[in-house]
Amino acid sequence: MRTYLSNYDVGLFEMDDVNLLCQVFDEAWAAAEAAPSVYLVDEDLGHARDALARFVIETALEGERSAANLKAAGLKRLASYHRNAAARDRQGHGVNRPRAPA
Repeated sequence: MRTYLSNYDVGLFEMDDVNLLCQVFDEAWAAAEAAPSVYLVDEDLGHARDALARFVIETALEGERSAANLKAAGLKRLASYHRNAAARDRQGHGVNRPRAPA
């Protein structure tokens, strides 16, 4: 999560917020891995991790600081992303998703 946060202005989050976001991301990612058919678009797990991190950070930028709400919002958006991507793939309109760096 700290890597993802480096893409944002350093002053946006206090250290307690950063620690919270790291905890939330780890818990949300574990939940996503436990239910891949709901949350994971394809084998490109790096892209799914990127999307989940972005969703959690964006929710925090809106002012949310409840761990449960951040996790729920991140997973909800990831599931929605998964459904939309799967629908596009079924229709033959797949998206070229960038690969995460190794």
